[in-house]
Formats: sequence, structure tokens, C-alpha cells
Amino acid sequence: MTPLQRVHEHDLDRTLRRLGGVALVIITSQWCGACKLVKRALASVDDEALASAGLEPDALHLLELDAVESAGLVADLEVFHLPSMFVYRDGEYHAPLHAPARADALVDALARALAAPPVEPP
Repeated sequence: MTPLQRVHEHDLDRTLRRLGGVALVIITSQWCGACKLVKRALASVDDEALASAGLEPDALHLLELDAVESAGLVADLEVFHLPSMFVYRDGEYHAPLHAPARADALVDALARALAAPPVEPP
């Protein structure tokens, strides 16, 4: 899994297309304690856990957007709580991601989201 990369809403589409593969977009804020827990849990995910869930570690990208700096995207995605996570595959919206802030739960939720057909973005 690639390290967490901060992006701005204006760069998100270009970044997603450039990276390809699977991207987990995490919308956070500096003041958000739950956001810090999710980021810590994601940092603790190891490549073996991803591989055992059928995910390619090198093809999984983590992108973080600040909710205040990316207010337009926050509105478009109908974000009502932080952190909010969204799965993209090959630059296209795939699904929202809901999971507790634990490495195993996040990996399982990501694998389930990718196994399901894509949904329409909000």
C-alpha cells in the first residue's frame, strides 16, 4: 500500500487517473480525533493482510483530502461526518467505505466494496 498522500479536490481526478488501480479517498480534518484513529489503523495494515484479502498492496493508493480545503467535493459526495472514505477503481467512483478504525475491519470492508459492483456516486 502506498503511503498516505494529501491532495486537493481540484487535483483528485487527475491524481486518480494517473495512479490507476484502487484508491481509498479519506476526507478528514485536523481537529477530527476519529480521523487520526482511521489513519493510524490504515498505517498498521501490512501487505500480507491485503494480499490475503485478494488486494494487490502495490496497487492500493491512500489519498487524503481536508474537508475544509475541499468543501466542494465534500458537498458533492454528501459528506456528513468525518472521516468519510470512498473507494475508486481506475479513476472511477466505486463505493463509500464504512468500517471501524481497525486494520482488519478496514481491509475486510475494502475487499467487500471492491467485490461488489460499482454504485453511482452521490
